[in-house]
Amino acid sequence: MRQHIKIRKRTVFIFLTLIGLIAYFNSFTVPFHYDDLSFLRENISIKSFPLFFNWVTESYSRIITGRAFLLFTFYLNYLINGLDTFGYHIVNLFIHISTAFLFYLLLAKYVYPPSPQSPPLNGGEIRKESAIEGGEIRKESAIEGGEIRKESAIEGGETKGGTPNIPSPLAGEGKGEGYLGINDKSAAAILAASLFLLHPINTESVTYISSRSSILSTFFMLASMLCFFRGTSQKFNLLFYPLSIIFFILGLSTKESAIVTPILILFFDLYFISDKNENFRARIKYHLPFWGIIAAGFFYYSGYITRPAMSDRPWLTHIFTELKVFIEYLKLLILPFGLNIDHTVKVSTSFALSVIVPFVIILGLLLTAIFLKNRNRILSFSILWFFINLIPFLTIRLEDYMAERWVYTASIGFSLFIGELLLGLFLRHKRIGIFAIACVVISLGVLAHMRNEVYKDPVTLWKDAIQKSPEKIRPYTNLCASYVERQQMDKAIEICKTAIKKGSKQTETYINLATAYFFKKDMNNAESILLSIADSRKIKNDKSLFEIYHYNLGSIYKDKKDYNKAINEYREVLKIRPQSPAALGLIAECYYRLDLKDKAEEYSYLATKGIPQNGEDYLLLAKSFLYLGENQKGIESLNKAIITDPLNGNIRYAVAMIFLEGGNPEAAYKHFSVMAKLSPNLALSYTGMGKATLAKGDLKEARRHFNKALSLLPSDSPERKEVMELLEKTK
Repeated sequence: MRQHIKIRKRTVFIFLTLIGLIAYFNSFTVPFHYDDLSFLRENISIKSFPLFFNWVTESYSRIITGRAFLLFTFYLNYLINGLDTFGYHIVNLFIHISTAFLFYLLLAKYVYPPSPQSPPLNGGEIRKESAIEGGEIRKESAIEGGEIRKESAIEGGETKGGTPNIPSPLAGEGKGEGYLGINDKSAAAILAASLFLLHPINTESVTYISSRSSILSTFFMLASMLCFFRGTSQKFNLLFYPLSIIFFILGLSTKESAIVTPILILFFDLYFISDKNENFRARIKYHLPFWGIIAAGFFYYSGYITRPAMSDRPWLTHIFTELKVFIEYLKLLILPFGLNIDHTVKVSTSFALSVIVPFVIILGLLLTAIFLKNRNRILSFSILWFFINLIPFLTIRLEDYMAERWVYTASIGFSLFIGELLLGLFLRHKRIGIFAIACVVISLGVLAHMRNEVYKDPVTLWKDAIQKSPEKIRPYTNLCASYVERQQMDKAIEICKTAIKKGSKQTETYINLATAYFFKKDMNNAESILLSIADSRKIKNDKSLFEIYHYNLGSIYKDKKDYNKAINEYREVLKIRPQSPAALGLIAECYYRLDLKDKAEEYSYLATKGIPQNGEDYLLLAKSFLYLGENQKGIESLNKAIITDPLNGNIRYAVAMIFLEGGNPEAAYKHFSVMAKLSPNLALSYTGMGKATLAKGDLKEARRHFNKALSLLPSDSPERKEVMELLEKTK
């Protein structure tokens, strides 16, 4: 007889942490992407507790409706590490690992409870155990201290009272002891949690920072379930039961899709807690407060259903299309290839064959769940879990039809299903099972790691999206913005024009195109493009776009030396964001150019009191500090500008020039060289490195950089004259 190995909970948590770190360590340097820019980088509410508190107290319904707790976690992140994305990624991964651990605890305690084990020989006591074998009860005994202890036999496939013994491939003939003496049921729970932790479809939820809403709400959903059953399954507990309600509310305060938590608790109770549903009636009272909370908030959620804020489409169109999307999610879970941050979904307006097939598959899976209920409750429940967690996206018409982050909670059901099948294979064919489990786990971990590599750079992310969704406009618009940040303006213009040829009417496309022309010093083109969209309804209704539009137009006028017009545009920005360090700092610069020194100093001082939201803010804040003679604070703000947006070549260049003009060529060279790595064919980077090395007196190295810059500049480029003059100085 083999010694049974007991796996401690902390050992499981350490194991999950290790494999999570291996799969995700390359995500820690991923910058802000897409919605991160407006939801985090530009969101002033997460940068000041008084502002956050005022936002909540303006309407207390925002505690639930505005994802207040989610924003509070981002505020804590900002408080600790500003806009350095490293801290945000650490928190996201910790939540993801903790969610996988809660999943394990739920399985280990209620779905895969440990079977009674025979202890080793110890003293001389005799203990009798029973097991099912061929329909009869077979007794086994061991000598232990000279006493005989009887334990209840398993009858009819369930224990007398307590949790049912669910027939499954993992039953292990009632022995509960697996390969190498490790309890098979503990291994099943660990495997399912590992599959969920490593599945690459969840990288969008973990690595895409603002998708913390998915992972945090799932954490609270599982915490609510665990506390609910801990507080009610044996005897009522005054600590755990209230905690389950609190966690449910926190889940709703993180993401609205947590509203399905009471449904999950109900089915889990029916499947794994109530004894053949005989005592379920007595337990209904524990469920009622959860449904009461849903009823209390129904008016708000019904507003989402009947009056969607983001997208108004016919209900049948929405439902028909979502049925296809559900099957796409299943495909990506089974074969996680073709992951994409911006999926193309073909809209279905009728019950055609493309809708009938997914409908039949979904109906078949639900019928399978019903059929398996009394044969394998684990597989049955896992199917229901998957579809229950997709219900919110069937009932709320969001702008997009499909996003990988929306399947995060549902993927728990898939992981449970696959884990159950793999452990069943292992018990029947141990070597094949071990090989299959190893292949699946390692493959998922490798694919997750590879997917994180795509997220490390906005250019690679949106190129990937264009390759997989060539007909969508948004990836082109966002790739254009990424090229602008890299100072690759020709590529940015090319991509924006491609988007316009494809029919883009997105305001963002034209703003990015104008920005590219601005950095190419083509102010007339930049101005005419912006003025052509001045009456855009989206600019008037979207505060973020309104701010960007007037900020960019002001910068064009400033460059054209029309400082009064520039000031007027920056004042428009202040209507939206009164504490904008960038707008205040640029107004100060315009007054300085107009030789109004008192006004310049006044606005520079106001800029230092502003709340930075992005790298541009920190950059202009630094200029204000330096203008006022507060050099140390200026240097600190320059460093924060880089930390906030490390891949932004425009900010790198501005910071490098400030260091160069301030007599610090070493620091300037560092930032110019980073620009060269980000954009190897950018002549400006090599010109800057040449200026820095020339300032240090290294003529040979300066000459090399200037020659490199000349080789990259077109023969008719106006910049060639400046570089040729600099090259003469190296002789």
